[in-house]
Amino acid sequence: MATVTVPGGPGQSPVTYTYSSSAGLTVAQQIANALGAASVAGTLTTSTVSSGSASTPTPTTGGGASDVVITGSGPTSISAGSGTGGNYATYGNTSTPGNVTVGAGVQLVTGTVGGSFFATGGGSEIGALGGNNTITATASNETIGGGSGSNLLTAAAGGDYIAASGTDTVVISATSGTDTVALYGSTGANLVGGAASMVVWGGNNDTISAGSGSSTLFGAYSGNSDLYFLNSSPSIFVDNGGANTIVGGSGPATIFGSGPDLIYGGTGPMAYVTAGAGNPTIVGTSAQVTLFGGAGGNIDFVNGPSSKGALFVAAGGNETLNASGASAPVIAWGGTVAGSSDVLLGGSGADVLEAGVGTTTMTGGAGANLFGFIQGRAGGSITITDMNSSDSVALTGYGVAATNSAIAAATGSSLTLSDGTTITFKNVLVSSISSDIKVG
Repeated sequence: MATVTVPGGPGQSPVTYTYSSSAGLTVAQQIANALGAASVAGTLTTSTVSSGSASTPTPTTGGGASDVVITGSGPTSISAGSGTGGNYATYGNTSTPGNVTVGAGVQLVTGTVGGSFFATGGGSEIGALGGNNTITATASNETIGGGSGSNLLTAAAGGDYIAASGTDTVVISATSGTDTVALYGSTGANLVGGAASMVVWGGNNDTISAGSGSSTLFGAYSGNSDLYFLNSSPSIFVDNGGANTIVGGSGPATIFGSGPDLIYGGTGPMAYVTAGAGNPTIVGTSAQVTLFGGAGGNIDFVNGPSSKGALFVAAGGNETLNASGASAPVIAWGGTVAGSSDVLLGGSGADVLEAGVGTTTMTGGAGANLFGFIQGRAGGSITITDMNSSDSVALTGYGVAATNSAIAAATGSSLTLSDGTTITFKNVLVSSISSDIKVG
């Protein structure tokens, strides 16, 4: 357990809060530290109020800090006084939940007993160190945060910062602006977005539901997991290494993945970009999913109801696209970096697998597949593992006469093209599939 000590009112003992160290809210500690520093420096002016309306006192030292210590539990409203320094309020009743409203520029530390608290002006801050709190930010440019209890935190205007440290419910009811929500101190929090834009940092075992405003979402860190529901708004999701579940919505979504995420496509377009050695499972639905691979990436793609399939584009390094569980068509492009090694696995649909630079292993699957090679983009060593009579090979840009001569001259299962690309048909002779090789 840890403590935070705040100077008391005139002639009174300091107010000490004991709280769980894991739930110490940054804003509350900043307020307490500022008050403590002003007290030591002799620039702190204090007063007390039991309930009702009060203003922070005018500092006796120009530019100093002023603090109102609230000793009662009745409804209290604190406004900033005429001083030019810091304006603070301290809920000093350590046994009864409070009911406090603070105006513009007033910073309130509420202690550990909980209560109902309202920020009503720009620059105001409310930090709770514990208890079960209802904290509402009603104006822009406010900072609010609950402690280690079960808190209801509401941002009713855009431009606010909300910090969650407990099992909190966060509601974005603002209709404009951008609110920032930090959930990384929480466990089991529930966030409901609104019409305002929001930037969210995930915690652990949280549920985040985007609203109709645009969303920028930062996922849980390694070892943690969160559940995200996207909506009709444009969304950007940045993975931080955790095991997240993401459910797409009707709006466009871009996901930068680096962890073992489970991603369900929505009715809106979705792009997944491997930002590291991510190994997600992506379930396609009624909109095509575009997948951009990365070094060490291992992407599993399966299709859900009415799936439109996926477009996969490999980058550099060793990558795997596994669409063997998909029945919708998949279009996959091999990498563009020499020395890379890709594995492209199609499903039961009519897939298109395009060779890249480096070593690529292609498996088309059960559908009528097309294996494509473009002069200038290929140039590696390609193995096709399951070429059959329903499949075809397209060779583009190599020259018709020269390519037909190379096909006619092939005596085994390998075919070498003019740019150095070598195609090996596993367990299949080139001569037996020559009619399935299209040259253009």
